[in-house]
Amino acid sequence: MLDILKEIPEFSNWIKIEPVLKGWSDDQKFYIEDNLGNKLLLRLANISKYQTKKIEYEYLNKLLTLEISMTTPIKFGICCQYVYTLYKWIEGVDAEIGLKEYSKKEQYEFGIIAGKILKRIHSIPASENQEDWAIRFKRKISKKLDSYEKCAIKIPNDTFFIKFILDNLSCLDNRPQTFQHGDY
Repeated sequence: MLDILKEIPEFSNWIKIEPVLKGWSDDQKFYIEDNLGNKLLLRLANISKYQTKKIEYEYLNKLLTLEISMTTPIKFGICCQYVYTLYKWIEGVDAEIGLKEYSKKEQYEFGIIAGKILKRIHSIPASENQEDWAIRFKRKISKKLDSYEKCAIKIPNDTFFIKFILDNLSCLDNRPQTFQHGDY
């Protein structure tokens, strides 16, 4: 893998490269430190995802104008048969671990804040050539439910939530097309 990364122009400045093995995406992810002390996240995807990743990068740059707390995209490009995106690293603790240190009331308040941020994210219109929202999102829900079924971690009473989602898929029909954060 290091041979592939060597084709990224900034590689010569990197002094630490560690794989990041978290998340649901099939991107390969790396924690990077450079010789100036910058901490970065590198994501690699198959070149077949070039157009999707390019649009994602452009949307992330649009999101910067909303002044929300988020990772900053730095660079987008191609190396070997991969498309890469370089971001500023965000220090922190995974929510599933960190939230346990807060009261239920504080956790609820964080959820309200997160919902307000998500509403701002959804204020950005989708590109005009984007596939119909309902078709795309129903496919995405199906994929997420399939991944959840295969996952060892389960939510108590999950059948209630899954039934609710499936019973309300029709609510996606004829909705406005907006940017949708797929991993929020």
